[in-house]
Amino acid sequence: MAIKHPLDPPVQWAAAATCGKLVAQGILSVEDIVPKLLEAAIRAGYRGDRSGLQTRLSWHVRDNADHWSRERDRVEFLIRRGIAPLLAEWAEPIQILRAAHAINEKHQEPLLRREVKDLVAAEMAARLRARVGRRRRVG
Repeated sequence: MAIKHPLDPPVQWAAAATCGKLVAQGILSVEDIVPKLLEAAIRAGYRGDRSGLQTRLSWHVRDNADHWSRERDRVEFLIRRGIAPLLAEWAEPIQILRAAHAINEKHQEPLLRREVKDLVAAEMAARLRARVGRRRRVG
């Protein structure tokens, strides 16, 4: 866990936490964002040890990326579990998609909207394949 130094700029520290989520989503990389955060801190008047700040910001981004990566896995599981009853009763696709997005939003949206849509599509396709497979065995 990254430990914030008393002189570390709070704005860049908070931005590093947010960037961790974006790293977990594959939108940013740690290597791209940490130099930008360090540059912003220096422009804002940071006068402390630059390499120390860079190290702490990097750790903070990585810690948050790890947290959001675990959260993404957890929410993916929750979505699968949450839409299973809707799939079982053959609910309308839009209803299933709305339920999946609601679960994602409830947990601070660790998954991108397209990822939720792709997950729902994959679950619906798996349900259809299973149904077709049962029909072939019976007939």
